[in-house]
Formats: sequence, structure tokens, C-alpha cells
Amino acid sequence: ILTYPLAPTGSILGLLFALLTLAWVGKTTETELGSKRYALLLLAFVASAGLALTLGGLVFRIRFAMEGGWIPLSALLVYWGLTHRTDRVMLYGILPLTGLWIAILSAVIAFFGSGNPVLGLFALVPCTLAWTLADQGVPGASPRTLANRPTKRELEKENLLRDEEIRRRARR
Repeated sequence: ILTYPLAPTGSILGLLFALLTLAWVGKTTETELGSKRYALLLLAFVASAGLALTLGGLVFRIRFAMEGGWIPLSALLVYWGLTHRTDRVMLYGILPLTGLWIAILSAVIAFFGSGNPVLGLFALVPCTLAWTLADQGVPGASPRTLANRPTKRELEKENLLRDEEIRRRARR
């Protein structure tokens, strides 16, 4: 249940994209949460995906192979997208997307990527966990790193007000 993401799947190119995505999203998330909370977050996504898909396969008697880390990676993308809702990212340098759209597309990919519509519902369990943690907050994390952090526009306005206050004090 915990080691399946290490099983090789697909092509070298797929592995490369997974590692690049993990480096991009993982670096930001680890910086915000700290190494310990980030590791626990990844562990929660890996374990919830493994348990949910195993349960779905057993209950509905669907044979499948647990390999590759795309579903936990999708959950990490959902978490990142929701904690960076208004951040704009150029997908493949072409398509501008906000964090919210990245979160939605990642959940859709997790659903359809499972290969079976019934298992697709179970593949959404880690994405739902990610959505909940992004909205409610990771226990012990700084509130500024959560979904309620100020938007870029609010930060710019705050900086302008602070600069204006500094200029006023300098004139006195």
C-alpha cells in the first residue's frame, strides 16, 4: 500500500514528467509546510490512494495493478492548486492556468487515469483529502500557507500602503 508509487509504469518520458511535476510542486509545498509536514502529507496521499483503490478493487472484484505514483501526485497537485488558487502557471509554456484549474484538471486526470469508472471514484479519495486539507489546513501549518492566504493583488495593495506610510513618516 505504501511502495506502489515506486513501481515503474509507462515510459521514461512519463517518469520524467512525474519527477518534474514533483520537483515543481513539491519544492513549493515543502517550503511552505516544512519537510516533516510535507513528508506526512505525501504519506497521507500515498496511503489513502493505496487503501481506497485496494478497497474498491476488493469490494467490486475488479482486478488492477497498483503501480506508479500518478494518483498521489494528482492529490499533491490538487493541494497545491487550491493553496495557490490565483497563481497563474503556463502549462507547457502555452496554456495559462490558475491554481484552481490545475486542481480541477488533476482530479479529473486521477479519475480517468485509473482505467475503470468505479475505481475512478476510489481514485478521488486522495484528491478529496487534498481538497479538505487545503481548505481546512494541514495541522500545525502556518495560516499564511493555506487557501486563505492573501492574493497577489492584496499583497501589492498592502505593500503600497506600507510604502505610503514610510513616505509620510519621512516627510515629518
